[in-house]
Order: sequence, then structure tokens, then C-alpha cells
Amino acid sequence: NDAALLTSALRENSALVSMDVRENRIGDEGITQLAKVARESKALRKLFVVKNPFGTDGSMALLETARENHNIIHVDVCCKDSINQKIRYNTALNRGGRQLLFEKPPLALWPLAFERCNNIDWEEDSSMNLGQQGGNISDPRVDVLYYFLQEGPPLFEGLICQS
Repeated sequence: NDAALLTSALRENSALVSMDVRENRIGDEGITQLAKVARESKALRKLFVVKNPFGTDGSMALLETARENHNIIHVDVCCKDSINQKIRYNTALNRGGRQLLFEKPPLALWPLAFERCNNIDWEEDSSMNLGQQGGNISDPRVDVLYYFLQEGPPLFEGLICQS
């Protein structure tokens, strides 16, 4: 089937950074197969899948890919339902540098990571209304920085404030 050919191409091509399969009549089974292979890709950064007839199962597979593969910075989904909002949220975290949480960099690098996140051109994401729970936050920086502060190392532990 066509989805098997696409997944094979993605598996074989270790340099593929963007895959555009818009309007290819890929259903849940095909998107799920593609998402599973994309989870393992070290190079893939963008996946365009809009205008394909997949439903909740396909969207859930894409969500798991966005959560597990921190290289994926954009998954083009059309709807603004809760699953697709979570896909956008997770790709924004990846774009903001979520991988740092797993690499355990020295604490001295965190201010640079925050500054990098603040300086990313979020233009393509500006209308996403991210929010971890499908909220209504218009600036992805807010979600990403909050996530880093919440999940990252204790940056302010042991800090003594004197007045």
C-alpha cells in the first residue's frame, strides 16, 4: 500500500528533514504507520499531513510522535480540536528546546536556553492558541517558558533573598 511505501522511504532516508503528504488520502492506518516511523527519525523536523481523511487514531499517533521525538518541530494539522492543540503544544515545546531537559546541561546554560526560546521567530505558530489543555494562549513563548520552569532543574533552589 502507499503508506507502506512512505514509511519505507522515511525509514531508509536518514537525511529527510521535511515530509509533505498533504492531500494523499491517507487514513488512520497509514498515518499511524507514518507516525510510528517518524518517532524514530533523527532528522525529520516537519511533517505536513493536512487534508487526509484520518481521524482520532491517526491524530493520537501524531501526538505520540510529537511527544516522543523532540526533533519534530512542526506537524501541520488542520483542526483545532483538543488532540491537535496538544500536537501543536508539543511541537512548540520541541521547537523551544525540550531536548535540553533530557540532556541535563549545566545550570549556567539555562539562561541561554530561555533567551533562545524568547528569540525564536514564532510567526508560523502565532495563531495556534496553544495552552497545554487546549487553552487560549496566543504566544507559544509563554507555554514553552512555563514548561521549562516547571519541568526543568531547580534553578532557584537555595537562593537566599535578602531585603
